[in-house]
Amino acid sequence: MSASVFEHQGGIDPEEIHRVREMIGQPLRIDQYNHEASYDTIRHYALGLGDDNPLWCDLDYGAAGPYKTQVAPPTFGYSVFAAGVTPGFDSAQVFFGSARWEIERLARRGDWIKAEAKLVDLHEVTGRKGGRMVVQIGETTYTTIEGELLARYISKSLRVARADQTGGLHYEPRAMHIYTLEEKGSIETEVLAQRRRGATPRYFDDVTEDEALSTLVKGPLTIATLMAYYAGNLPTGYRAAELQWQMRHAARTAPESIANNRPSGWLSESTWPGEGHLDDRVARAVGMPGIYDNGWMRLGWMGQVVTDWIGDRGVMKTLDIRANLPNLVGDTLWCRGKVVRKRIVGDKAIVDIDLWAENQLGEISCNGRAEVVLPQRPAA
Repeated sequence: MSASVFEHQGGIDPEEIHRVREMIGQPLRIDQYNHEASYDTIRHYALGLGDDNPLWCDLDYGAAGPYKTQVAPPTFGYSVFAAGVTPGFDSAQVFFGSARWEIERLARRGDWIKAEAKLVDLHEVTGRKGGRMVVQIGETTYTTIEGELLARYISKSLRVARADQTGGLHYEPRAMHIYTLEEKGSIETEVLAQRRRGATPRYFDDVTEDEALSTLVKGPLTIATLMAYYAGNLPTGYRAAELQWQMRHAARTAPESIANNRPSGWLSESTWPGEGHLDDRVARAVGMPGIYDNGWMRLGWMGQVVTDWIGDRGVMKTLDIRANLPNLVGDTLWCRGKVVRKRIVGDKAIVDIDLWAENQLGEISCNGRAEVVLPQRPAA
């Protein structure tokens, strides 16, 4: 192995990089949150995104639609296993970097789903805010118990020293945005004007390059929004009451008995997993400017931009999103998209879409691309 570029001065240990590299390709122990795509697990995940699309939430509507049953949003796999593939690095903070969903088919009500995860690569980079960091690339597959592949997920997570360590992440603290009554009224007007395509087909023939997708407004972000999301998608390590203590004890005494897709050391520290998403002091201690969102939720929001636009008969095949900035409590995102290319590949009519989200300060919070398949207009 080549020498690490890190100088270990309270930051990431070069020896730990070597130890984690040896885990590449090995199946990881994971802790699934959901196993069955049931009426409620699908609905709770969708509502946790703020997405009440009847294709996900209404049994009768789903039965009358193209799938003849209730189906789940394309990113529903997060609720089965919120794919944090970041083993090792007990002393380093982890942050969402980017992710790519490759969808084979939507989960249907009644599917029993199995997730399998592994680390596939890691490398070192220099970040704008965090100095040198390690990028961990993970692969998770979601299959039915019969062995049918539903989705493949590639994640890039960032391992960076904490704010008080050499090369640690450091954002300047930012106060929560306070909205005027006029701003609140404007957001409400935009939200109430949002429309999804629904049962009316969006035909490939009618789509034009540079066509804008409908804007989806999400926010202002609140703790209640985060809690609603976690009700539908609970990440590894999140436990209630005495279960927290039991898991922490297991991490110290029998680490082989718990999931190893995340490090066991994080359970032995002074804070509980995920506290930076709920506690301002913890968020700032790890280098964030304030309480921040979960990257998986933002990716689900960008997926909704696409599914609202393509309608019930469109199919999202890929969704590839990169987080550029933390989305803080109090922030509002205007999630947007634009058609950049149309093409016919075999018997499939494919549309490529650029996606991005801007916050109330005009900053690009995240960006990426989706690939969708649309129906073609029947011959006259």
